[in-house]
Amino acid sequence: MFSMQNRLILVGMIESPHFKKWIRAAIIAKHFDSIIVIPSDYPLNRLDFKSLNLQERNYCKLHVFSFPIFGKFNKYLFHAMDKFFGLNWRALVLFIFIKIFQPRIVHFHELQHGGYIYNSKIFKSASKRNYKVICSSWGSDLILYGKLASHKLPLKQLLSNTDVLTAERKLEVEIARKLNYSKAFLAPVYNTVGAKVVSNVLLIKPSHRKMILIKGYQDNHGRALNALAALTLITEHLVGYKIGVFSASTAVALQVDYLQNNSSLDIEIIERTSNEEIRNYLSQSRVYIGLAISDGLSTSMVEAMEQGTFPIQSENSAASSFIKNGITGYIVDPWDITGVANCIEKAVKDDQMVDTAAVENTKILEAKYNYESGLSQIKELYKT
Repeated sequence: MFSMQNRLILVGMIESPHFKKWIRAAIIAKHFDSIIVIPSDYPLNRLDFKSLNLQERNYCKLHVFSFPIFGKFNKYLFHAMDKFFGLNWRALVLFIFIKIFQPRIVHFHELQHGGYIYNSKIFKSASKRNYKVICSSWGSDLILYGKLASHKLPLKQLLSNTDVLTAERKLEVEIARKLNYSKAFLAPVYNTVGAKVVSNVLLIKPSHRKMILIKGYQDNHGRALNALAALTLITEHLVGYKIGVFSASTAVALQVDYLQNNSSLDIEIIERTSNEEIRNYLSQSRVYIGLAISDGLSTSMVEAMEQGTFPIQSENSAASSFIKNGITGYIVDPWDITGVANCIEKAVKDDQMVDTAAVENTKILEAKYNYESGLSQIKELYKT
């Protein structure tokens, strides 16, 4: 029988397909009678877990916080509440849900938007709590923000109330210790759990593909403009190639517009679409390019590897744990535009390299990013 407190509260970005993947795994883990999800972003769509079998859905009840009478306008109400009340209103919601559901564990996925909610004064007596707190570092949570003076105090406060910290890269423990964190640290724990890798019987061999896919983030972390600049140095080698840019920031979309009209590149923006559609694009792409100044795993990189796409990924990520540089992909300095251009040129010229890499990358994912292994980690995390 379940205890009255065998419940889990998850705080995270429910618009993220990666967070949804974790929620699904947490249900399958069968440790909780109820999982309560509190969005740290601006929910637009309802969570849909119809892919779970009936037994799994009945085993664990899923509750998601929203403003029910507002329906599809929830997103705008969340924005308005943030504008007028900051994170305080989200902290109040979390506080109330903790009181009502009395969870065994409260788990924050991502720190700046999710974890910082717990820094509210409403939780000042958190040391007397009867639940455990888990925090999972996403992307740049510690790798970048952990090195910024403006985030030092909020991170210290959050980590002082954290019982278990997980990260996708082991080196994040060094940053956490400098922020006075001294409790349990687990890494690598991938926030996307892992992949159900099938030995690649590729519909289209990578060497036969004529598409290059670029992750289009240009923000605090992403440096997609550098990828576009690299392409302009080798336009003569990209004749016949279509270049797609997904998740494009405003500055990137403007640059793509410029290149469409002022270069020989056949380039376009891939409008906002589902994760399944991005995977479909990857299955048609010869090369994937992801540049950032800081990252965790880089989920797009491993998704590219799943689809047989040759990855060119910036350092400051977990690329070195997955890519054999110059063999199964390239690990690049995001600021070395000429170096990035050279890697792209080699990847579009060397058919044997990209085909061999696709086979080898499947083996690497089976060893290091296996879904069943990730699910076992989740079971152990919540068990202990």
